[in-house]
Amino acid sequence: ASEDPWAYGAFLFRYGMNAQGDLVIESAFGQSLGWGATFVANADVGPTTPLSGRTAGLLVFEYDMERILLVNNDTGKGLYEFFQLVFGYMYKALLGVSLFEGVDPLVLDLDGDGLELTARTPLSPVFDLDGDGFAEQTGWVRPDDGLLVFDQNANGQIDDIGELFGNPSTSGFAELATHDGNADGVINVQDAIFADLRVWQDLNQNATVDAGELSTLAELGIASLSLTATPSGVDNTTNLVAETGSFTRTDGTTRELADVKFLINNYDSAWLGDATVDPSVASLPNLKGHGTLADLHVAMTLDTTGALQSTLNTVLPTLNVVDLATLRERVLPVLEAWADVDLGSTATIAPVRPDVHAFVNRTAEGTEIVDFAVQDPSGDWYLASGKIVKDGNGVTIPDPTLAEILAFSPGEEGEW
Repeated sequence: ASEDPWAYGAFLFRYGMNAQGDLVIESAFGQSLGWGATFVANADVGPTTPLSGRTAGLLVFEYDMERILLVNNDTGKGLYEFFQLVFGYMYKALLGVSLFEGVDPLVLDLDGDGLELTARTPLSPVFDLDGDGFAEQTGWVRPDDGLLVFDQNANGQIDDIGELFGNPSTSGFAELATHDGNADGVINVQDAIFADLRVWQDLNQNATVDAGELSTLAELGIASLSLTATPSGVDNTTNLVAETGSFTRTDGTTRELADVKFLINNYDSAWLGDATVDPSVASLPNLKGHGTLADLHVAMTLDTTGALQSTLNTVLPTLNVVDLATLRERVLPVLEAWADVDLGSTATIAPVRPDVHAFVNRTAEGTEIVDFAVQDPSGDWYLASGKIVKDGNGVTIPDPTLAEILAFSPGEEGEW
């Protein structure tokens, strides 16, 4: 038997409640096809609510059921792999980061029946796996296996990827190896960190440490963790098992220790900082933040310059138009001011991701991205197309700054 978080309705749509209390509506095949989901905040769809009071008349609840595999359809996996190959590797080649691969903490197979992970879905738990101050939907570990953690600030919580082993640039095994004080290739009682390590079994799958979920290695009968790892590359419910090693129990048996790249969704994110809303902005329009944007109300509250609220107040009276192109042009200053808000130093690993400056050509048929600016790891800027950047006199600029790129027009028509 298993707990199914979805309620299935007509026309192959399914409904569920995510960790933030939003009603999630998506096609039953949408996840495998790469479609998005619809989120309804503050929805009331519980069985105790009268029909007249339910959101859209919907009823959603959890139930236990037994599942039997009738058809093994590889179409979804094939589509995912296609997008990963075509777009994921292209993005990584251009920007140096992976669009599809996740972040790799260390996972322990505690019960010896293989790593048991969950796929990322719109109902997945949210956790800050890249250290940017925002929790994102992620693949996760089932309750009978665990994450290796180190509660560095001793607050009883595992706050983000900074208290796990592994991050966007370092494998879990490599980070754990930095604590091998005597360089014997294992972490055991001879290493200072051994007594501080914990295994987190997220029993209720909410990505928050609750009572009884953290155990010492000794309590679980774990004598040592081997730092020797072998590349794997196995797909486990769309999470990539990058490397595998082992840990040794006090009875001499060994079990699997794995470096797992959990698939995360950086778009559907939740701000983890101060979400207080100032009364002066509470009556203004609000929009949900995505990526590394806090909700609009929160962003206005945190904006010490006041620029975002001022821009919104200026733009609001001009938005009573029905022409989409005009509306887009008028609302753009609000979006730009929103993106410019400094949320403070909440990131522990990764800085807030910068905007990608794109040169676009907008027509009646749609918007075409002509080119965009890219910054390499050394800090130099260039155009993704490889076009030579020139100044106003047509002279080539060998090492252009971002400002010089934005002053250059890489296409006959368009704008930055």
